[in-house]
Amino acid sequence: CFGLNRATMLDQLNDLSKYVEMCWKKVGDQWVFDQGLVGAPILMPIKENVFEKSQREKEIFGFYLTEHPVQSKRHEFTRSIPLKQCEEMNGYVQVLGLVNSYRVIDISTGKACFMRIEDESGIMEVAIWPDLYAIEKENIGQSKLCLIDGQKKPNRKDQITARKIKWL
Repeated sequence: CFGLNRATMLDQLNDLSKYVEMCWKKVGDQWVFDQGLVGAPILMPIKENVFEKSQREKEIFGFYLTEHPVQSKRHEFTRSIPLKQCEEMNGYVQVLGLVNSYRVIDISTGKACFMRIEDESGIMEVAIWPDLYAIEKENIGQSKLCLIDGQKKPNRKDQITARKIKWL
């Protein structure tokens, strides 16, 4: 809208509102809007956070309108592979994902966590066993972006066992 992004418009909405108020003048018994009364404010562009923009789109529309938040970070982590691509893999994998949901369970050796992560290609479950969960439990949260180094077994098409998690 007007060649401005949402962040710029929100940040400077107060200045724009004041400008509009100053442009009204009374002519006889009518109010007229006259942009010549006051110089237009100079708007300083603000860089929009792509991740936050994507999250707002998901909240409002129920889907990502421009791009999935993972896509904006994918170029920074060239060793990470899309979730769909690692379904048939065996061995070490590195994936980048957005936490969709998680649940903590009690097992015989302590507490474990199962996170569902998503990227632009699909959804996958990440098993976090007690040793790693004890380290990461304070960081785990919905809508958080993470880089996971883990183990993929071919008989578990939809699950990765996390060995290391980096929160972004």
